[in-house]
Formats: sequence, C-alpha cells, structure tokens
Amino acid sequence: SATVHCPFGEGLIGGPLADVQKAHPDTIIGSYPKYGDGKFWTELVVRARSEEALEAARKDVEAMVAGFAKAG
Repeated sequence: SATVHCPFGEGLIGGPLADVQKAHPDTIIGSYPKYGDGKFWTELVVRARSEEALEAARKDVEAMVAGFAKAG
C-alpha cells in the first residue's frame, strides 16, 4: 500500500478521487479524514496486488492533490 497526505477535505476531493479510482480498477483507494493541531486533512491510501498498478495509481493521486494545491 501507499499513503498520500492530502491537506484537503473529502468534500472537495471526492469527485476527482472517484475519477482516479475508475482509471485504476485494479486498485482500491481509501480516503480517511483526520484532525489534529486544529487542522483537517485526508489520508489517501492506495492498495493493489501489483506494484505497477500501485505506483500508477499513487502517481495519479499525487497529481490530483498537487492540482488542488496549485489551484489554491
């Protein structure tokens, strides 16, 4: 599995994350809301049987998070 830190809430990332999941049907992507130090964030966990599928999905999840970060 691979974990990606996301500083955004599930309400914002839900739709785009579903699109990433659809693009990688051989993976399972879970989103886990977190709260600490007065801040909310989401932990995104990608699971797959093959390392190749895992890495491809992880890269797309990271790109999605980076896109939100650039958009502000």
